[in-house]
Amino acid sequence: MIQISKIIKQERLRCGMTQETLAEHLNTTKTSISKWENATLYPDITMLPKLAKVFNISVDDLLNYSFTMTDKEIKKISISLSKMVNLTSYDEYLSRVRDYYSSHCNEFTLLSSLLGLLMNHISYCQNEQQKNETIELAYKMIHLIEKNCDIEETKKHAKGYKLAFQIYDGKYTDIINNVPDHDMKLGQSFMLAQAYILNGEKVRLIVSFRQICTNL
Repeated sequence: MIQISKIIKQERLRCGMTQETLAEHLNTTKTSISKWENATLYPDITMLPKLAKVFNISVDDLLNYSFTMTDKEIKKISISLSKMVNLTSYDEYLSRVRDYYSSHCNEFTLLSSLLGLLMNHISYCQNEQQKNETIELAYKMIHLIEKNCDIEETKKHAKGYKLAFQIYDGKYTDIINNVPDHDMKLGQSFMLAQAYILNGEKVRLIVSFRQICTNL
């Protein structure tokens, strides 16, 4: 039953709910939700169908959720999606990526892989709406990783993807304000330099370029 505690928290976060909101949907208390998620108390069996309905998953999924995906499985999904983007419409491709995000929101290594795909395939967007939906989905994945992942390397990758999508999103000021001009890897320095260029800050660009040279 420890597993269900993790599932409840992950599904609640995926649905963008607070503990208070979930408690209202289930006609229970925030304290109960907190205890469920901390595995100090388990929901009554009669509550399982209600939880599944709120999360839009089956009771089986609620009880038998898989938390471990192998590198081979992740690679297979990545290859399949890479092929799909060339064979179907971008909307279908994005919908499939969104499905993987919804059903495996706790698989942070997979999410990181999906972020790489979204970044590499954003040029396939045929209109502004598709681009905006791609960026919005990427931000959701990044937020989940930053808030819930315990693996520092995966969180670092998410930070890098965040910079890339902020470039696509035109949030140059956010990059400039949140990325320091020191102690960066080359990729981060490049993103910062791009933000300066696109934001029209030529003086700051010179400083960033010097930092890039220092890091080489």
